[in-house]
Amino acid sequence: MANNSPLVTYHTYGATNERRPLTYAVISSEQNIQNLEKIRTSHLQKHGTLQYLYSS
Repeated sequence: MANNSPLVTYHTYGATNERRPLTYAVISSEQNIQNLEKIRTSHLQKHGTLQYLYSS
């Protein structure tokens, strides 16, 4: 689906203990897809997680 639509991106973020891929799909507008990292960091900053991650 991600190959056929600009509204879907597919990501692999790791592997299980059995070496199977851990994946997720993002379904959104083209504008939001282009700004995923900005949206992610904004969300983390609002909840204090980003500050915690960089202060450790």
